[in-house]
Amino acid sequence: MIDSKCNFGELCVSVPNGADVIIGQSIYLTVSLQAEEEIINSIGDIEIIPSIDFFTVKKIKNWAIDEGNVSGSKIFILTINKDLKAETLVTYNVHARSISNPEQDVPGILPLIVNYTTKQFNINPIILNSSPNEYIQPPQDDNPVGTGKIYVTYHGKITDFYNRPLKNTQVIVLSTTSGKLYPYDKALVRIGTEPVNGSESQIIPVNNQNDREFFTVNSDNNGNIKFRIYPKANANGRVDFNTRILSIGGENYSASIYIFNAENDALFGLPVPEILGLQDGDKLEKIPGENEFYVKINPYDNYIVTDSLIFFIQNEITNEIKQLEPISRLDNISSLDAYRFHFKYNVLPLKQPVNIYYIVAPKNGNARYSDKSTVVYIGEQGDHPIRDQDRIYDKVKVYSSAVELPIKVYGESYDIYNIIYNIPEGRSINLDTISHKRKYGQSAKGVVGLYVVIIGTNEKDSKKLPPLGSQGKLTVRVETETSRNTHNSYSFQLPSTPDPGRSTGYCVVNIPYCDVNRAGPSFTQGAGVVVFEYYIEENDGSRKYSKKWRTKIDTVLPNQSDDDPDGCDPLPDNSSYF
Repeated sequence: MIDSKCNFGELCVSVPNGADVIIGQSIYLTVSLQAEEEIINSIGDIEIIPSIDFFTVKKIKNWAIDEGNVSGSKIFILTINKDLKAETLVTYNVHARSISNPEQDVPGILPLIVNYTTKQFNINPIILNSSPNEYIQPPQDDNPVGTGKIYVTYHGKITDFYNRPLKNTQVIVLSTTSGKLYPYDKALVRIGTEPVNGSESQIIPVNNQNDREFFTVNSDNNGNIKFRIYPKANANGRVDFNTRILSIGGENYSASIYIFNAENDALFGLPVPEILGLQDGDKLEKIPGENEFYVKINPYDNYIVTDSLIFFIQNEITNEIKQLEPISRLDNISSLDAYRFHFKYNVLPLKQPVNIYYIVAPKNGNARYSDKSTVVYIGEQGDHPIRDQDRIYDKVKVYSSAVELPIKVYGESYDIYNIIYNIPEGRSINLDTISHKRKYGQSAKGVVGLYVVIIGTNEKDSKKLPPLGSQGKLTVRVETETSRNTHNSYSFQLPSTPDPGRSTGYCVVNIPYCDVNRAGPSFTQGAGVVVFEYYIEENDGSRKYSKKWRTKIDTVLPNQSDDDPDGCDPLPDNSSYF
């Protein structure tokens, strides 16, 4: 197969001119030519001639003409002299010899001059080809390289001894098991290039030497290694890849691809995954400060260390199936019985039932499926201690009941408006503060005692203000030794758009008079304390908290008796002010 970078009528090598090569490296080199049929048929052999004895040349495959008689190739092994110094220029010439006169070049085909630069390398290199996710659902239709839509892209990096990128350096990628990549018409997957500048992916040919199936990739000018893997239609299986530099160290595990149907129709599957921390049968509450939940798998029959486990959730409402990352290789787990698999809370939909199950992906053979475990993720619940350093959002603004709506939120603290209506932290809240809208002799129910303002922003990088459109709860705690120790919460939602000419918007939470009155002083500790804080509910069920706003409070009427409700509901029988 001819590289798309090769020009018609010109000799071409698979490791291009100007590449970096490693001292002692063997290069699996394909020399190819695409030309008129008459020229191709006149070639008897391809010859490589080193300009100096810097490397040895060994023939691997003879000159062979491809179907169609307009292209052909020959494969060599070039081994760089291990005694060379770094930054040595290595040069060779490639000739297309005439079938009628082996000492002469074929007319019209110029010799190709190739230069490489030697580099020093680590003795035992590890070239990691990673992918954001190595699982892929099998395609149902034809999925050719280039136009196919279902593939996994792998990325790696290769550097020299000094951690400098190696350009156009050859890396060998091998399947650990035969029959997965070769022959082409029976392969589980096909290999393609990673396109640049909008071009299509091109087929990377797979080779077979001594029952080892492999392909070669060259790094780019920045040392990056990239390639795609396209599964065939209705493929089912797993391929593990090793990487190596020929003649430099050994093979190292690099990556895998898992091609299995995610749908689980097993009637009697493997043991269900146990979700740790379930409450009331199937409810999973988020632990504050934690980002992950844990799953236990009991050892299943005939499990071996080469197995991998892939976890999935299936939404019972939408039937949508989603993979849980990462994939777990059992050879990295010392004891399956003791190990705890962990996944992000945010992969679980909030307050919707889902089924969690896993697939056992063997090195060879068909996958096995577990039974399903049902879970309903309910996010954070109740009150939990939050460290001050974990509170990220700015404090609320508090206004007395004397203010009229809309509140002028954006004024300076020294403005007359704010001096009159805004309550700075540290100024006590008293009966006068909360009673401006109270009409004595009438019920106080529904009367506003305080206004609390929460500000949000549309700036994505803001660390101090919550995003506009967020929902949450404001909590007000009245802490006195003799009062009810009121603890009330109020739901709120920030507007979705900012105020005109600003990047911020705000919402106002009305605090009822009856929630902050009757907060009496203590003979031993003086006035009580009122604390305002809020949290924002994240999409994953977690909460982000504001800093606390606090001040003193004394809202008891002069000479108020124990049984005087002050227009509000009666106090509990065990309440006392004095």
